[in-house]
Amino acid sequence: MTTRSAGGTLHVFTASSFAALSLDPPLVLVCLDQGADCFAAFIAAEQFVVNIVTPAHAKLATKFAASGHPLRAGAGCAPAEIT
Repeated sequence: MTTRSAGGTLHVFTASSFAALSLDPPLVLVCLDQGADCFAAFIAAEQFVVNIVTPAHAKLATKFAASGHPLRAGAGCAPAEIT
């Protein structure tokens, strides 16, 4: 999951699952711990992106899931810097 704060900082986290609630309007459910460092950014966000990854992207998903990852800590980076 990705979003940007009002200041433009990129925030990400890896969810182990989410549920589709409705197709019209499109609604999904995902649970994020209130203690997560990106919680406030996602609560305040007007929009977010759900990225569906395959096993080929496991390394990237694991990178975002790691506690203390620079993106999760709020340091932010441009999407082009995500490798």
